Amino acid sequence: MSTDTQGSLRSWTHETPQSRRRYRVFSEFQPRYEELSGGFSAQQLQRNYPSDGHGGHDFIPLLDSFDLLIREHPDVLEQDLALAIQHNQAAAEDPAQCRAALESQYEDQLLALAPGLGAHLGHLFREAILDGDLPKTVQLLSKFRPHGRVAHQGASCNPAKARWAKWSVRPFLRAPEHIHQFDVDGGNAYSGHDGSFPSGHTSEAYWQGVTLATLLPELAAGILARTADLGHYRVLMGVHYPLDVIGGRMMGSYIAANRWSDPLFRELLLESREELCSVLESAVGAELVTSIEQDKPYLPLRAARDHYRQYLSYGFGQLGPAGVPLEVPEFAPNLLITAYPQLNAEERAQVLRDTALDSGYPLDKQGPDGGWQRIDLLAAMTEH
Repeated sequence: MSTDTQGSLRSWTHETPQSRRRYRVFSEFQPRYEELSGGFSAQQLQRNYPSDGHGGHDFIPLLDSFDLLIREHPDVLEQDLALAIQHNQAAAEDPAQCRAALESQYEDQLLALAPGLGAHLGHLFREAILDGDLPKTVQLLSKFRPHGRVAHQGASCNPAKARWAKWSVRPFLRAPEHIHQFDVDGGNAYSGHDGSFPSGHTSEAYWQGVTLATLLPELAAGILARTADLGHYRVLMGVHYPLDVIGGRMMGSYIAANRWSDPLFRELLLESREELCSVLESAVGAELVTSIEQDKPYLPLRAARDHYRQYLSYGFGQLGPAGVPLEVPEFAPNLLITAYPQLNAEERAQVLRDTALDSGYPLDKQGPDGGWQRIDLLAAMTEH
């Protein structure tokens, strides 16, 4: 990366009034977290929910088709590296992409999701969080809990990273001569030497983004398209491979679905939805549907669908047979509860089947703990 580009990144991160406000807020935001007023009660936040710990799931069964790639498809792992290098080198020539990737690296991704709500609503959403007007949403989704009540305990990537560390050395370590490193002054974006698979940042982006999309299904297309970008930024920085991002998406989607499948925790989610709608509608002085119609979306619907789907397979070819019906994971239909309240669980499952990615792509898995790689939630939530 040129000196000029590095200088512009330093300026963006440390010198502009906007960035000074952002980092000042973050330095103060975590200590202020427990002081938020109007949020959930201590009893609500501290109680033990059936979905806590995510059923004792270490996520290895969701992701263990990675073993198949190691044993039988080393060419796919080489393609994974080639794609990581390709995306990283392209990003290194694009300062805007570098800035966006660094924002996702250091910012609470709940705030980084804001553009997904649209130009105006996204700005209002971000300001409402920073001003303390969305305490319930922050308590559930901000990483400053740390890691938010939705993820909470049992959502760590560490067991999976340890399991596959030998076969998933990070791109900037595996091919340092090909990876452009870009970071803020004093940053630590390239300090992680643990296993690369799956991506923890991506898992976080998806449990935040998928949950936010289910809280605001009217805005799901933009939110999920933005979520996909947050995952892809990990590849652009050269700290993860595309397969790491796919694995993180699978993890984050499971975490969000697990919470919606817990009737007690669902009450918190529905309270957060009520808060979001009330605050946003009050800020614009109109119903949410009207505001959305008048706003500039993150992407038009068709473009958002195409954008999201490309990151489901990342350009890999099919390794297994095509046309195999999706075995819908047990929890997954509950991600569509707010989008299609009129449908029963089996009808929601059918929407997931009708919109799913075809079978056979890397990390696709049939049977117990399978199915998560194929779910195209953006298509499913915008099907009707």
